[in-house]
Amino acid sequence: MRVAIFTPFFAAGSELDSGIGVHFRDLALGLKENGKEVVVFHVPYETSTSKFWSFEGIAIHSIGLKTPRIPKIKGIGTLCRITSFFDFFEVSQLFLKTKLSFYKAHSLNSFDIIEASSNRGVAFGASTLKNRPPIFTRVSTLMKQVFENQTNNADLDYRLTAKFEEKQIQNSEYLVTHTHKHANEVSKILNFNPKRFKIIPHGICVKQINHEKTTNSSTKDVIKVLFVGRLEQRKGFDTLIQSIPEVIKKYQKIHFDICGTGEMLQKAKSELSESALLNVSFHGYLPREKLDYFYSNCDIFVAPSRYESFGIIYLEAMNFSKPIVACKTGGTPEVVLDGLSGILIEPNNSDQLSHALLKLINNQKLRERMGNNGKEHLLNKFSINTLIDLTAKHYRQGISNKFPEF
Repeated sequence: MRVAIFTPFFAAGSELDSGIGVHFRDLALGLKENGKEVVVFHVPYETSTSKFWSFEGIAIHSIGLKTPRIPKIKGIGTLCRITSFFDFFEVSQLFLKTKLSFYKAHSLNSFDIIEASSNRGVAFGASTLKNRPPIFTRVSTLMKQVFENQTNNADLDYRLTAKFEEKQIQNSEYLVTHTHKHANEVSKILNFNPKRFKIIPHGICVKQINHEKTTNSSTKDVIKVLFVGRLEQRKGFDTLIQSIPEVIKKYQKIHFDICGTGEMLQKAKSELSESALLNVSFHGYLPREKLDYFYSNCDIFVAPSRYESFGIIYLEAMNFSKPIVACKTGGTPEVVLDGLSGILIEPNNSDQLSHALLKLINNQKLRERMGNNGKEHLLNKFSINTLIDLTAKHYRQGISNKFPEF
């Protein structure tokens, strides 16, 4: 079986880690080990150069979208920016270059399956080809859902690619997502039967972890709270910043490690007092090996996202047997079991967040019990082998046309 994977993120080489990037990297490797031939069509957000490269025996077509020089020309460039002309130019490139790249590869050696991220509608161009293989679109958080959780208006390019995403989903023969709640949410937004979705939970490579924290005399007895993610409103970063002073007021021997980048960094630094900032460290983007250090050395993992279709970061924390504080929204309750592997709060509620953190801070046995429960839940349901086995089975059923029509 020959599988084409379309994704805007692929966590390998010089690419930054992201939930979608890690998922498609591990999926590609797992399918290859399962005996499938895999080719990746990688369409990064901010790369203008196209190139062909290889990752552990997997062929990668990185498709760059070039930025024209005309917007830099005085007069003409100003007019183009005012009319958003090049927003149309960028999405037309996305459509045409992905379509042509896949068409050429498919013509030389035909594919049996197209596996695609919904994000950005990266396989929309390929979905319009005649005599193409069936498309299995794996639907993450919709771009429309992201936009609803942001204060700034989305630009035209973003809104157009959100339309591509919806069109790709409509054109796909098979739809996959990771939680029942997210399937229902997407079906409601796009007005189709949620039974079209096959639920295949995310999975990660489970590691053998040394759970002993690295401590010294100055950090002994300090409770460490870890946040990993984009510093943006959808990830609930503003809610965390609001809760930090209240937590510090009631428990001084605490430290917050913030791993990630985003537009709310300066806002956070300006809103926190100088005394509160002594209990907070901003580490920016970290590669995987350094991020694992922070997972290993934290006592509590917090990610109060306003919406997650799933949340691979929760699996990463569970892998290190850490208790989790998250929100009762999206697919999170199917990943983090409230009262068992973590504490779930209402989104956008800093008081509940402070209370949940303090509850774990003041109860070591509860932290240990929830962390152990999370690791067991991960092993039982969210291993990479389960993901690959369910995906391969889904492909075989699709090719055999054993799915019902809706």
